[in-house]
Amino acid sequence: MKKLVCFAVIFLGLSAITMAQDFPRGEVFLGYSHVWIHNPAFAFGSNPTQTTSYNGLALSAVVNGNKWLSFVGEIGAQYRSGNPPVLALQDYSGAPPKGSYQDSFHFYTFLIGPRFTVRTAKRVTPFIQVLFGDARVTPGVDHWYYENDFAVAAGGGVDVKVYKNFSVRPVQIDYLAIKSGQALKDNLRYTAGIAWNFGSVSK
Repeated sequence: MKKLVCFAVIFLGLSAITMAQDFPRGEVFLGYSHVWIHNPAFAFGSNPTQTTSYNGLALSAVVNGNKWLSFVGEIGAQYRSGNPPVLALQDYSGAPPKGSYQDSFHFYTFLIGPRFTVRTAKRVTPFIQVLFGDARVTPGVDHWYYENDFAVAAGGGVDVKVYKNFSVRPVQIDYLAIKSGQALKDNLRYTAGIAWNFGSVSK
């Protein structure tokens, strides 16, 4: 009888823990992003040691496979801020420079990959992720001309639950590398915004 009671207590305890650690089936995130670009002109030509800033938006959708593993799809749009310099327009084909223009580049990223989440706390949920995909870079004056480059974003952040299915992401930091020309360009991205969780959510 005592063994039966102990078994029942353990079973109920594990059940309660499982319910308390339930997780949402999916997530939609929208936020602001700020990118520090090591080479603002990418393959179009510029001083490779120059660093500049881009502001934009990040939109992502997440499908949770279990409590710790998720699949992420992300779209980002970044636009040049500040007073852009005049740069020489050229490419890696060996052709001579095509002239000069005001550097008002914008670029878009389309990334997918896995996310690993730690769900041990009730309100605070840290995560790390590695996303791969494509970056489309477009000069400001020649919007018809663009290049597609391989891109990878590796980093992490933290979500803080504020109300039922809504969370605030105060910080997400990613190493954003874009393969322009023959080498990866090292960049840094900061993201913050709001996430909406749906599906089975902790009570």
